[in-house]
Amino acid sequence: MTAKERLLASLVRRDSSGAVQRLHAFLVATGFKWKDRNETMMYFSRDDSGNELGLVAMRPGLISFPRNFWERRPQALAAAVNALPANQRIRPDDGWFHSSQYSAGQLALDSSTEEGILRVIREVVVPEARKAGAKL
Repeated sequence: MTAKERLLASLVRRDSSGAVQRLHAFLVATGFKWKDRNETMMYFSRDDSGNELGLVAMRPGLISFPRNFWERRPQALAAAVNALPANQRIRPDDGWFHSSQYSAGQLALDSSTEEGILRVIREVVVPEARKAGAKL
């Protein structure tokens, strides 16, 4: 088992709702690549030049929008984060993922937020990724 497979298994074990497994399956089926990046599951694509575009990250209980990609897209980031109610948004320095240098925004991930997050990925993340040249 590879490091990324071990991390995925760990995330799945910690999530009794099944949302992690379903979201992972959706992202992979949509064409996202995935890897373990410091105990965070990073979902990415590459552009025409081969540059990696970090599009979404997953940690226990949350989905994160990587700063490197999303800070240059503030309107799209706001649309993504504001798609879920305020009580389901997690500030990057609220103790869940203590480093706003990596995350531009975060959403709680559980069975109650799963559909909203899937909608955000379909309606915001994928179109923004394609505009940036992602191969999805």
